[in-house]
Amino acid sequence: MVPVAHNAGLLWPKNSFIKYPNKLKSKSITIKILPEIKPGLSKIEFLKKLETTIENSSNELIKLEGK
Repeated sequence: MVPVAHNAGLLWPKNSFIKYPNKLKSKSITIKILPEIKPGLSKIEFLKKLETTIENSSNELIKLEGK
C-alpha cells in the first residue's frame, strides 16, 4: 500500500463545491507520495500506521504552505 498526502483541503474545503485558490501562496495543490506500508500488519496496526503517516505528512505540507 502506497499512501499519499496532500493539502487539497486548504483549497477545497469538505462539503463545498467552491474552491479557494487565494488561500495558498502557491495557488496549487501539493501531493507527496509516501513510503509503502508493507503487508503483514494486523488491521489495527495497519490503520494506525496509515493514519499517522498521512496525518504527519499532510501537516508538514500545510506548514510549508504557511511560510
